[in-house]
Formats: sequence, C-alpha cells, structure tokens
Amino acid sequence: MPIRKIEIDFALPVELTDDEQRKLCDFVQRIAKRHQPEGMVHWQSGCGSKQIFSQTDARFLGKPVDPNAPERGEPEFDDEIYHIETYARESYPGEK
Repeated sequence: MPIRKIEIDFALPVELTDDEQRKLCDFVQRIAKRHQPEGMVHWQSGCGSKQIFSQTDARFLGKPVDPNAPERGEPEFDDEIYHIETYARESYPGEK
C-alpha cells in the first residue's frame, strides 16, 4: 500500500546535527525521485520546524484542517517537530 507520510516519535528529545538533517533530506529526495511518474517532477521541497496553519490558510492550501487551530492568522511554528515535505508538478517540455 502506498504511503503519504512518515512520522517518528522519539521517547526522549533529540537534536539533529546539520549533517543528519542533510541526510534525512537526501533520503526523502531519493524516495521522491524514485516515485516520479512519467511527465511529472517530484522533489523534496522544504524542511524545518513544522508550520501550523490557521484553518483558513489550511483550506486555501489544500492541507488538513486542525479543528484546534485559530480560524485566521499568521502561521506559527512547532520547533519540536522537524518537518520535511515534497512537491510534485507536471514537467516542462524537455525537463526530467
């Protein structure tokens, strides 16, 4: 079954070195490229503290809406969650 998300819950707080962060992003990039359909590009597009969006912004961005989030307002960041995401789009002519 295809997956859309990987989560890791550490029993104790950890700190990621810059090298560990790069390795995680490289790993996600390899997975994204391997699952890149013909005519599409798929890549690791962002990483860092997890953004917490307002309900309005989440709906606009097509992201899951957290019922506990404020209805409006600027995004906040959860520094206890290291978030990596990918993006996909149709490829331009001649692009691989």
